[in-house]
Amino acid sequence: MAQPSNPSSAAEVHQRRSTDRLAGLRRGHEMGVGAPDQSDLRPRLTASDVLTIGEVAELLHVPESTVGDWARRRVIPSLKLGRRRIFVRAKIEAIILADDDR
Repeated sequence: MAQPSNPSSAAEVHQRRSTDRLAGLRRGHEMGVGAPDQSDLRPRLTASDVLTIGEVAELLHVPESTVGDWARRRVIPSLKLGRRRIFVRAKIEAIILADDDR
């Protein structure tokens, strides 16, 4: 960045630097930097979209220990958050519906 030849005041220097930064951000956005990616366009999950081990066990008519075992062995998809394991309803339902086609 070129320094002003004879800045009149600190305010002018600050204004010029802010303008240069803004122009750089605009150039970056035009190149795709900072543009929203496809993951931002997915619908957000709600509480009804997420299941606990107990809810999955009830849905599948199996013991909770079986659901936990299947999740650990990646037989069914899950997400481990700390000590909790959660399941996305749509993924569990997709597995059930996929097995119905056989």
